[in-house]
Amino acid sequence: EDPAPEEAAVEGGEEKPEEEDFSDVPVLPLAELPIGEDMLRHMLSQIQTRMISEMERFQATVMERAEQWATAATEELTEELDACLRAHRPRAGRVEEDLARSREVELIEQTRRFDSFLRGTVRALKAQQEAHTDRNKAAVEAMDKAVARITHAENMLSTVPSTKGLEIRIREAEKIRNEVIEVVKRNCEDLRDALAKDAQDAGTFQDKFEEDFKDFDSGGAYSAERIEEYSGALGSKMEASELARADMLEDVNTMESEFETKVEECYNSFTEQLNPHREDLTLLEDLDQAIHEAKHKLREDFLKSTNVGADIKAQSAELAKVVAQASKGDNADTAVSLDLMHRVDALRQLLHPRCTYLGCLKAEFAVDQNLVVSLDPPPEPEEGAEGAPPPADAPPASEEDLKRLVEYTEELVAAARDKVKEKGDAYYSAKDAERPITRPDRIPGTIEELVETHEKIFSEMVKQAEGHVESAIKEIRAQVIIISDLLVRVPTVALDHLLQASMKNCIATVKEVDVQYAKAHEGFMALQDENKTKLKPGIGQGHDDLLNKLCMAEMERAHSSVDSCNAHANAAMEALGTQANTFAVRLHRMSSILVQMMDNCVLPDDLEPLETDDELKKMKRKNLRQLRRMLRAGQLGPDDPEPGDKEGRTYKE
Repeated sequence: EDPAPEEAAVEGGEEKPEEEDFSDVPVLPLAELPIGEDMLRHMLSQIQTRMISEMERFQATVMERAEQWATAATEELTEELDACLRAHRPRAGRVEEDLARSREVELIEQTRRFDSFLRGTVRALKAQQEAHTDRNKAAVEAMDKAVARITHAENMLSTVPSTKGLEIRIREAEKIRNEVIEVVKRNCEDLRDALAKDAQDAGTFQDKFEEDFKDFDSGGAYSAERIEEYSGALGSKMEASELARADMLEDVNTMESEFETKVEECYNSFTEQLNPHREDLTLLEDLDQAIHEAKHKLREDFLKSTNVGADIKAQSAELAKVVAQASKGDNADTAVSLDLMHRVDALRQLLHPRCTYLGCLKAEFAVDQNLVVSLDPPPEPEEGAEGAPPPADAPPASEEDLKRLVEYTEELVAAARDKVKEKGDAYYSAKDAERPITRPDRIPGTIEELVETHEKIFSEMVKQAEGHVESAIKEIRAQVIIISDLLVRVPTVALDHLLQASMKNCIATVKEVDVQYAKAHEGFMALQDENKTKLKPGIGQGHDDLLNKLCMAEMERAHSSVDSCNAHANAAMEALGTQANTFAVRLHRMSSILVQMMDNCVLPDDLEPLETDDELKKMKRKNLRQLRRMLRAGQLGPDDPEPGDKEGRTYKE
């Protein structure tokens, strides 16, 4: 052995290097890591598993190398021992020695080959067992993973949202079950095929080795005794191998049976959970349907209410536009008056149901839904005939249309609450008391808790209805004020157009009468000119008959002209009287319709006052003087700014 490095260094005259002292080096404090106990345990478990796996791999490697070394050492020592024995036995003749030595070498070689074959057989069997163990482990992991799919399907039943989804999961579980059984059979069949292949390989290897077992008579080098000995040893080895493979095959069959039983147990456990989940999902679907129907009806009512509010806003804006255009006085026509009255009537029939629906009227009043907007009086019904039906565009308001939103919401909530209680009673009465609820986060333990849980939803629906009513009341108040401002101008504009149109009709009628008498008037004037032509100086001197005749003709012409003028005047007066009567009838008819519409229309004083009218405070109101000035200018509109003086000050300032 070589001397120690330290002694060699001392003998060579070299000094031993001093060891460094690290005692004064400060130790850095360890940082605290926020690791949970579960994570730390998982990490330690992973480290332990890896260490054990590495130890097993290292042990297997060491054992394999040790066996190889032992085999090589045994063969070497055996050869050395044989050489020593041959060197110390009695000497024979040269020929005998050569023959004996040659045969001895053959026997030694046969023994070594046979021993090597037996050891190879043992190693091959061991390798097959190890390979079978690895294949078995991989197959078990694959089958466990496949079986876990059924367990996972059972655990995921609590996430199914509906009964239809549950039926889908049932079909999926059936499919998974068949796939898992197929996986088990396929893995076990692969294991059996691998064992069969190992047995076939071992048999082929042995057959190939036994081909050299020939006696001297067959031209071989084996004696009969040695062949019998070797064959017996090989038979015992093969029998042990077959027994080992039979045990492994039995393990595979047992494992297949166990996994098939496990698959059926998992699937039966899955099917046992279906009825509880189906009952709970049926209850949840019934409850959700009741709530959804109530919310859907309430949303539809909100949508209708919003559309009515938008319709009122659009019609009031259109009315303001028509009033502004009609105020200019161009192209006066009764159609404009009728259009204004029709628009006012449409707004009137929208405002009253809207205010009744929102519950913002001080007192209820009836609205005439059968008002016929026409300047001509309706024809009187014949004797025995029934009264005229209401017009198609003005249907009577139904009781449902006039129902208040808050009352309607309370009815929806009461119906939904009764349905929830009915379904809950049926569920809890049919449910097994020992069965746990599959969805405890949505289904409480008692019917009282179930109703109390849904009361929050019902309260939210009522709050939504109250919020909608509050915002809609603010909107309708602003719309009523705008419409009332427009109603101040509608009678003036409508009556003005009626008057102007009637005056146009009178002028046109008089012109028609003038056309009728114009030709006669022209004839009388021509006859007068002719008589003037006949009247010459001296016609009365000696021509009395001619003068008398001319005077009589002129007198007759004058009387005829006067009669024609009287007839012309009478015809004109008669035509004007007809137009006046028509104007009076239309004026009376329009006044009556306007009075009825104004009386039935919702005005600001008809509405309940609010505590705060923030929206109304933003509106710019105009006084009567401003309205009259804008009326004359034809510029009045609901959104016009308040006029001021040259310095920008308002009239109030």
